[in-house]
Amino acid sequence: MSRSVSATAVAGALARARSLAGLGTRDFATAICETVGRQSLHPSTVSKWEHGVVTPPADVLLAAALIAKVPIELLFSEAIAGSGPADRLLRLEGQMNDLADRVVRLSAAVDAMSPELPAQAGLPSV
Repeated sequence: MSRSVSATAVAGALARARSLAGLGTRDFATAICETVGRQSLHPSTVSKWEHGVVTPPADVLLAAALIAKVPIELLFSEAIAGSGPADRLLRLEGQMNDLADRVVRLSAAVDAMSPELPAQAGLPSV
């Protein structure tokens, strides 16, 4: 049984997206569900997509690019295949962006609680 070049490219693109996102099959399935608004997606379906057994719908490919935080064209580029320096840099950039977002949210939460903190600790407000 032979697979077409396009099926192989799609399978590779999905596997690349999951790798770039740094997610396991189960977490990637959950992320796909959240992104495309599905109720559920079994991890074995993701595995079938990555092995070219089943071709996923187009919205899944777009979601995979969003989850990996890369343009969809990069998922089909052989230049970033595997775990080379470009892949690691893309993952690190995504992680840094996530951490920066967390810091902003935490900072805003602390600022919102600041007037309450001295009173809760029994200290005079400044």
